[in-house]
Amino acid sequence: MGYIGAIIMKRIKVLCIIYALLLSLVTARVFAISILHHDELSKAAQNQRTSETAVRTARKILYDRNMIPLTESTSALYAVIICENCSEKKKVSMLTGITLPENGVKVIRMPSDKAVQSELLSCEGVSAMTMPVRYSESNLFCHLIGYGGSTNGSGLEKALDNSLITDENQTVYTITAANDHPLWTQGYYSPAENDLSGVKLTVDMHIQKICEQVMDELCPKGAVVITDVQSGDILAMASRPAYSQDNPASYFDKGGSELLNRAICAYDMGSVFKLIVTGAALEEGLISLNDKFNCTGTVKIGDVDFYCHKKDGHGEITFEQAFAQSCNIPFYELGQKSGWDIIREYAVKCGLGKNIIDLALDEAKGTLPQNADSAPALANLSIGQGDMTGTPLQMAQITQIIANGGIKTPLTIIDGKIQSDGKTFTESKREPTQRVFSSRTALILRRLMKTTVQEGTGTPAKSSKVSIAGKTGSAETGWQDNGKTMTHGWFTGFFPAEDPKYICTVLCENGQSGGNSAGPVFKEIAEQISSLY
Repeated sequence: MGYIGAIIMKRIKVLCIIYALLLSLVTARVFAISILHHDELSKAAQNQRTSETAVRTARKILYDRNMIPLTESTSALYAVIICENCSEKKKVSMLTGITLPENGVKVIRMPSDKAVQSELLSCEGVSAMTMPVRYSESNLFCHLIGYGGSTNGSGLEKALDNSLITDENQTVYTITAANDHPLWTQGYYSPAENDLSGVKLTVDMHIQKICEQVMDELCPKGAVVITDVQSGDILAMASRPAYSQDNPASYFDKGGSELLNRAICAYDMGSVFKLIVTGAALEEGLISLNDKFNCTGTVKIGDVDFYCHKKDGHGEITFEQAFAQSCNIPFYELGQKSGWDIIREYAVKCGLGKNIIDLALDEAKGTLPQNADSAPALANLSIGQGDMTGTPLQMAQITQIIANGGIKTPLTIIDGKIQSDGKTFTESKREPTQRVFSSRTALILRRLMKTTVQEGTGTPAKSSKVSIAGKTGSAETGWQDNGKTMTHGWFTGFFPAEDPKYICTVLCENGQSGGNSAGPVFKEIAEQISSLY
């Protein structure tokens, strides 16, 4: 090859090495751009041509006991309006009820009316997009979950705001021109799709559905509370009438009654309070089931005549029969015999006069007088009338104590916290149990409640599918409705009667008769739950 040939070959090798190095550098750079820094560079490029519109602040998820999401579980249709492109602003404003700005992007929940939707989408600059929403259209658990957050909110949304709040937004992305003029909608980002953290509740979605459906059919105004006998877990808390969580303000002009969680509102208690009076008397050895009374329909205490709900009286009657028939006469006498101090002591132990759940749920404490200043006042209190009120939740706690052998397991609604992976669980601290009644007293009370359903005022709750035990109450309020005294109907009890598993407390606002109004609600709920599990 010679000297010149050797030099040429050497140069060719050098050039090959240089080309190889350059190719390696290019390959490495392409790899870095396309693989290592893809997300970062893609986002940077996207930000150069997109704008963001926040739809709402993202919140963490509320789950039921079976890890079924109760919020962020459904989607809805939204209208995305690019104002610069909208030539029919007045029409769009009329259809949506909002005033459009001259520029920018407006994202609103699509009206439910299909004709309005069609007309809205026919307008230039308006498009539709399906996005996750906080609350479902069914508004299941609407009173318990509530709405909003720490400001002007309600329910668990307000009480657990610090555990649910985030610093991220659900966002709609819009493609923009070089002058930032929005052109069309690209998509949305929802943090809830990536972050599964939240709070796990003790409630059961399936049981709640049963309660709400039965109330819609049989109890248009009132409350139902279901709890687990042994654990004290609140399995359902339903209130009627219901409301839309997406538009609570629309109820303010109506008085806001729909927004009330009646399960934690205080009501006159009536004869369900006889459970406390009986329990206290049994504990103090002041009564036995076979003690006899003569009910003539009236008795004078002090200078006041007191009446039984049966005007001509029950005649000679044992205490067990009197309890089952909710005869008032023995309880007037039993109240005088026990004294208010003893009755009140057990009422406080059972949870009356204080909050049941340690959360800022606007739960009423009810009223429990310090003293009965006269014999007539004591007689009135002994049948649950007078200056004394309680909530359905408090009544559920009382019933839980009886069904659980006299042991109070504090009712709870929060099971624990869920981490972002949706699996890691941190259990909440539970309050210790406390004995209120002896097991003997609790057993006698359970027997009395079974008799009430079998042959007393609770027979409307009697079922051929599941054994039920309970106590009725018809609580006069003193208020008039169309010339008739408002009387709230109560039924509180447990099932199965022989081996209690579930507590159910029903309040039918102005239901008149507890047995006839609340009893059938209890029966239907108990039968459906028993067939469910």
